[in-house]
Amino acid sequence: GVQSQRVLAVVKHFVCNSQETNRDAVDSIVDPRSMWEVYYPAFQAAVEAGVAAVMCGYNIVNSEHACGNPHTLLTDLKQSMGFRGWVQSDWWALDYFAPGQGVDQEMPGSGTPSNAVYFTDANLDTLSDAKINEMVAPMLTMMLRHGLFEPAEETCQPPQCNHELYEVMATTQEHEDLSRKLATKSVLLLKNEDDLLPLGVGIQRIALLGSACDASQDVSALLTSWDLGSYYSIGGSGRVIARDPVSIYAGLLTKCQERGCEVVSDFTDDGKLAAKAARGADIAIICGATATTESRDRASLSVDQERFMVEIGSLLDIPIVSLTIS
Repeated sequence: GVQSQRVLAVVKHFVCNSQETNRDAVDSIVDPRSMWEVYYPAFQAAVEAGVAAVMCGYNIVNSEHACGNPHTLLTDLKQSMGFRGWVQSDWWALDYFAPGQGVDQEMPGSGTPSNAVYFTDANLDTLSDAKINEMVAPMLTMMLRHGLFEPAEETCQPPQCNHELYEVMATTQEHEDLSRKLATKSVLLLKNEDDLLPLGVGIQRIALLGSACDASQDVSALLTSWDLGSYYSIGGSGRVIARDPVSIYAGLLTKCQERGCEVVSDFTDDGKLAAKAARGADIAIICGATATTESRDRASLSVDQERFMVEIGSLLDIPIVSLTIS
């Protein structure tokens, strides 16, 4: 598993963190049976597998903050589940100094004008040595158990880890191949009338319609805001920005060069112009997409080009493949 590679795993977000919009204020009211039958099993499985840490969320659970809820953190997680790792907060998820309520580590450890720090030297000095040892021992135990302090080329020696964290090129051909495989396997075919897909050799002229078919990736714009997403990258703290993603248009052009087919296109999201461009085509592929980000939920499941996709679908009299990215 991941921890055998000297990387400690953190399971999150504990618990009932079921929405992003108003995630700091939403109060998830959940009865014990639902908690143990619906919300806890995934965490319990991680605990039984030996996960190093659990991250508590921003939300409120049964009127108490998840990062500071003694019932969920102490009674359920540490006692009933037998968790032996440590609890860390999500970034600035604390609302008060909460070691007594089950939180062992505050992340990221530094504040901002709008985010206070509670694990200060002054507050930590109020704790007994026994309590400090109780909080720190699981961290050191997990680090020692999984070899984080053993010198190796692929590991760093804390706290001298800035080079490995920020400067090392981690991408390898193996990683790229795996990413391509995962992306391919994530494609979901919802409908395939008359076995239209995969496209046969008789398809010689393909109309590619809609702006999402040739969406650009504005890396400079994405770097201005941590939670800005695109059609190729989810927004938020887990974002990985693809600098030169292969668009649907570029990918199809490459494939048609191999197979000898022709691509005609219109990326205006104008139904009439798209229908004109599609004249004489054997099939039309219409594209729609939308972006998703951390900290706020999407208003609906609709793609940004829904109106165009409905319009062009009513104007064409050739087979249509509807392709969405979301």
